[in-house]
Amino acid sequence: MQGLSLHGRTGVSARPTRFLIVLVAGYFAAPYPVVGQERGREVGPDSLAPLAVEAEPLADRPTVRPTRTETPPVIDGHLDDIAWETAARLTEFVQQSPLDGAPATEDTEVYLAYDSDHIYFAFYVHYENPLIMRANRVDRDRAPQDDLVTVYFDTFMDRQRGYDFDVNGYGVQGDGIISATADGPIPRADRSWDALFDTAGRIVEDGYVAEMAIPFKSLRYPSRAEDQEHRWGFQIVREIKSNQENDVWASMSRGESSFFAQMGVLEGMTNISTSRNVEILPTFTAIQYGEIDAIERAFVNQSTDPDAGVNVKYGITSNLTTDFTINPDFSQIESDEGQIEVNQRFPIFFSELRPFFVEGAEIFEVNAPVTLVHTRTIVDPDWGTKLTGKIGAASIGFVVANDRAPARANELESAGFGDGAHTVIGRARYDLYSESNIGAIFTDREFLHSHSRLAGLDGNFRLSPTVSADFRAFGTWRRDLDGVASDGRLLSTRLEQSGRNVEGSVYAYEISPEFQTDVGFVRRADQRRLGGDVSYRFWPENWIINWGPELSYARNWDFEDVLHDEEIGVGLNFSFARNISLGANVNRDMERFGGIDFERTRFQINGNVNTSRTLSFGANYSAGDEIRYVEVPFLGDGSSWGVNATFRPTPRLASQWNVSSSRLTDPRNDDVEVFDVKIFRARNTLQVTDRLSARNIAEYNTFDGALSLNLLFNYRVNAGTVFYIGYDDHYQQGNLIELVEAGEGDEQLYLTDDLRRTNRALFVKFQYLLRY
Repeated sequence: MQGLSLHGRTGVSARPTRFLIVLVAGYFAAPYPVVGQERGREVGPDSLAPLAVEAEPLADRPTVRPTRTETPPVIDGHLDDIAWETAARLTEFVQQSPLDGAPATEDTEVYLAYDSDHIYFAFYVHYENPLIMRANRVDRDRAPQDDLVTVYFDTFMDRQRGYDFDVNGYGVQGDGIISATADGPIPRADRSWDALFDTAGRIVEDGYVAEMAIPFKSLRYPSRAEDQEHRWGFQIVREIKSNQENDVWASMSRGESSFFAQMGVLEGMTNISTSRNVEILPTFTAIQYGEIDAIERAFVNQSTDPDAGVNVKYGITSNLTTDFTINPDFSQIESDEGQIEVNQRFPIFFSELRPFFVEGAEIFEVNAPVTLVHTRTIVDPDWGTKLTGKIGAASIGFVVANDRAPARANELESAGFGDGAHTVIGRARYDLYSESNIGAIFTDREFLHSHSRLAGLDGNFRLSPTVSADFRAFGTWRRDLDGVASDGRLLSTRLEQSGRNVEGSVYAYEISPEFQTDVGFVRRADQRRLGGDVSYRFWPENWIINWGPELSYARNWDFEDVLHDEEIGVGLNFSFARNISLGANVNRDMERFGGIDFERTRFQINGNVNTSRTLSFGANYSAGDEIRYVEVPFLGDGSSWGVNATFRPTPRLASQWNVSSSRLTDPRNDDVEVFDVKIFRARNTLQVTDRLSARNIAEYNTFDGALSLNLLFNYRVNAGTVFYIGYDDHYQQGNLIELVEAGEGDEQLYLTDDLRRTNRALFVKFQYLLRY
C-alpha cells in the first residue's frame, strides 16, 4: 500500500579562506570571555578542566533520593496513597526565567518514589491566583501552550541526550527526546518519540494536582549490578505561561548555555527492572480512494484497498533496541501545512511526519548545511528494520528498508519491476566528554544498476560553558539509471558563543556542484559560504524582559570563484512581560541570478501576543525588492505577510487560523501585478472525552485554486493503541486542472472556473500495542 498523505574548480578560493582566517583569529585573539557566575564561581580558563575531562555532575549540584515503595500509588490524580506519605519531597524551586536565580513566585510540591518497575511522581502545583492557570483538554503531546510540569532524565549522565515527560492540570501527558545540540536554555523536545507511561490530573481550588508513573521499560539506561545505585542527571521544570516564568529545581544561570550541565542528580535507586522490553504493534488500514483518471477523463472511484502490517520492537538490553517491520504502515495522519511555492528559486523542504521514521530519528540528525537523512525519500516500503541505542560511550543507529515506489514510478515491466530501491542508513557517534562527540554516517540507495552513496565524519565540541565548535566532512558518489557517474563533497565548520548578553557565531562551508544524495535533501549545491552573526541582549527585567540588536553578514561564491550572494542584516528584538514579543530587521543583499547582479533591500517586522489562555495571535510583514526568477529575470516590488490566531473558548475546543500571502509587481510596467498568492488554513480540534477527539483541517490556495478538506476522528487508549477514521477531499478550479498523458503532454480538461473534485479518500486505521 502506498503512503497515505491526508491532507568547475575544486580548489578552495583564496579570498574566502583569508576571510575565514581573519574571522576566527579575531575571535580567539580577544580575551577569554567572562561568561558570568556558574554555581557561585566565576568561569574562566582555569575552570574548564573538570568539564573537559568527564561529564559527571559537579559536587554542588542538588541531589534527590527517591524512596522505594512496596505499595505503588494508584494514578488517579488524588494524593492519598501510602506511597506519597514516605516519598522524597521537593519544594525549593527558583526561577530560570524571567529572573534567573530569583525565588519562584508560586509554590510547588513534588514527591518521588519508585519500585522495581516504575518511578513515580506526584505534583501539587499551587497558584495564589488560580485564574492565571492555563490548562486544556487535548490529545497527548498537544499541550505546549499550557502550564506544564516536566521531569527530565539524563540516564547515562553523558550530557548528550535526555528524556522529557510532562503533564498539565487535566493529566494530559507529553513526552520527547532532548539533545545537547537543541536550541534554547531549556531545549525543545522532539515530540515524535512516544513512550508508554501513566498520568492523571485534576483541578483543585488553589491549582492542580497530578500523578505520573513511568515504566523503566520505557527508558534506556546503563545496567547496574545488584544493589548498585543508579545515578541520573535530573531536572524538574514548572511553567507559568501567563508570567512567562519557568521555575526549576536545580538552579540555572544564563551564564551557562548547557542545560545538561546544570541538571541535578537523581540517585539511590537499586535493583530496578532489567527485563527486556518486547513490543508488538499490529496495524490494519483500509482506504477507499477516487481521483480524476487521465484515460477515462472523469472522476473514478477505486475499490477499497485493505492492508495490514506489524512492527516488532525488542529491547536487546536496557540501552539497545531493534525494530523489524513487515508491510509497515507509513501513512501520516497530519497533513503537510501549505507553503507558498510561487517564485521559489530552490526546492522547499517538507518534514517527515510518519511514525516509523520519526521515532529514534535523533541519532541520525546531523546539524549541517544539507539534510543528510530525509526519510521521505523512502516512499512506499514493504519491509524495514532499525537498530538504535547506546553501547558504552557509543551511540549507534542502523536502518534498512526496501522501497517499492521507484519501480512503479519508472513503469518498469521487465525484471526490474518489483525490485525495489534498497536503502541503508548507518550512524555511529562516540562521546568524548560533556556535550562533545565525534561521529560517522553512511547512506546508500541502490536501484537496478544505479546508486547514491554518502559517507563522512562530524564532530561537536564544548570548549567552555558558553562556547562550542563543530566540523563536518562528507562525500557523495552517485550513478544514475543512464550510467552517468558523479561525486561531490561537503565541508563545514562553525564556532558559536551563547552567553548571558552576547551571542554570536562564525561559520564556513562549501558544497561542490556534484554533491547529490538520494537519501537526503540538498536545497542548493555549488557554493562556498562564509558568514557570521552577533547579538547583544540587555536584561532590564521589568515590563521589558530583554531587548537587543543583532547583526549578520555572509558572502557566497560558486566553485568558479564568482560571487553570487552578499548579505547584510541588522535587527532589533524585544521580549515583553506577559508573553509579548516584537522584532524588526533590515536586509541589504546582492544576489546573482541569470548572470545579473541584483541589489535589493528588504524590511521585515513580526510580533506575537500570548497574554491569555483564550486567545493568542501573531503577525509578520515584509516588503522591498524581490527578484522574479524567470528566464529573463527582473527586480520587482514584493511584499509578503502572515497572520495567525488560536482561539480556545473552552478547555476542550481549539481553533487555529493562518493566512499567508505573497505579492509581486513589475515597476518596469506601471507596477502591473505579476502574482498575488494567498493560503488560508484553519484547524479545529475538539477533545470530546479524554480518549476521543475530532479534528478538521481546511486549506485554500488562491494561486492553484485548490481546496483541501480533512476530517479525522481518533480514539486513543495510550501512546500505541489508537483507532482512526478519516475523510480527505480535494478540489481545484476547473480551468487550472491539467491532465498529463504519456507522450501527449498537458491537456486542459475543464474550461469553467468552478471547483472540481480531483481526489477523495475515506480511510480507517487501527493499531494495538502489546507489551511484554
